[in-house]
Amino acid sequence: MSDEVAPPAAEARCRTCGGALDPTAAALQCASCGTPAAADVGAVVPRHDLFAALRSARRGQLRDIAPDARSVCCQGCGAVTSTIHHAVRCAFCGGAVGLTDVGDALMPDAVAPFLVSETAARAAVDRWLRRRWFAPSDLSRAAARERLQSVYLPYWSFSLTARAVYLGERGDVSYELERHVGPYGRITEHRVRHVHWSRGNGHVRAELRDHLVPATSSVAPQLLRRLGGFRSADLRAFSAAHLQGHVAERYSVDLRSAFAVAERHLEAELAAQARRDLGGQEQRVHHLSSKYDDATFRQLLLPVWITAFRYRRKVYQLVIHGQTGKLAGKRPYSVGKLAAAVAVAVAVALLAWRLLTPAPAPDPEPEILQVASSSA
Repeated sequence: MSDEVAPPAAEARCRTCGGALDPTAAALQCASCGTPAAADVGAVVPRHDLFAALRSARRGQLRDIAPDARSVCCQGCGAVTSTIHHAVRCAFCGGAVGLTDVGDALMPDAVAPFLVSETAARAAVDRWLRRRWFAPSDLSRAAARERLQSVYLPYWSFSLTARAVYLGERGDVSYELERHVGPYGRITEHRVRHVHWSRGNGHVRAELRDHLVPATSSVAPQLLRRLGGFRSADLRAFSAAHLQGHVAERYSVDLRSAFAVAERHLEAELAAQARRDLGGQEQRVHHLSSKYDDATFRQLLLPVWITAFRYRRKVYQLVIHGQTGKLAGKRPYSVGKLAAAVAVAVAVALLAWRLLTPAPAPDPEPEILQVASSSA
């Protein structure tokens, strides 16, 4: 793989004054005169028929995503991103990147612009580092050497309604006192729990609305879950100009795999609805026969700030939500600080035990018996 990287591309320009467009604005607009980009004026974010797409997956060439984009592949973690500016470091692990030929790439429908500035994201990172009491002392220096990168992560968004017929059982709990005769005729009473099961069936309904499934393998799923969701109201129809100053990761999870994740979530919701419909203290759902209606999907690029730093040969990621500023990250622990904290805790516990434990009563002094002597 070549170490060459894409040259800087020409900035997207305002159609009114020719100024550079501001990709951090809620609606892509000129940084000089404020004129909205043509892509954001009256643009509607499309929705696609899910099952038609599953039968024939819709794919487009890289030029459909961004005419001036180049794809670069990290030589460390393998993440593939598209960018229209000069890129030399991977946003996910800090490794070197090089140009790559990725072939077909999925075409996004919409993008949510960054609402959190780099300054605010850096301040969130600094606060997070200061609060890591058990982190190594030189962690802040290791993290400060790495720059923040604004990244658009790929997501699938699903909207559909499910109706299901279920078969199950309802369990009604009761308690009875039972007597038992033990050895030597001793009688004991026990409170015994009984469950009476009765069959049940019915119809339930559940729906997903803009349910997001990440299409990235470069950020740990637990970090993305901790970030929370994204506001669909901020979505804008995709334009290559939105990539100005940012990078966008290529889809690494296909539509069929992503829908399987969403379908498990929907089936779990249907089962929960069936248990509520059965009632009782316990429920058993034996069978669900579901049917989907109004099933659509969209391909989205959603904003995050990412910094990745290496500490003792291991990569740690910090991810900041591009709309809310919420941060999720992993960090190393200082063995010395943990050992010192445990030692202090043990010492405090021992001291408290000694102070709170009453002193034993002193042994009673022996009584001295005096025997009167009689003189003859």
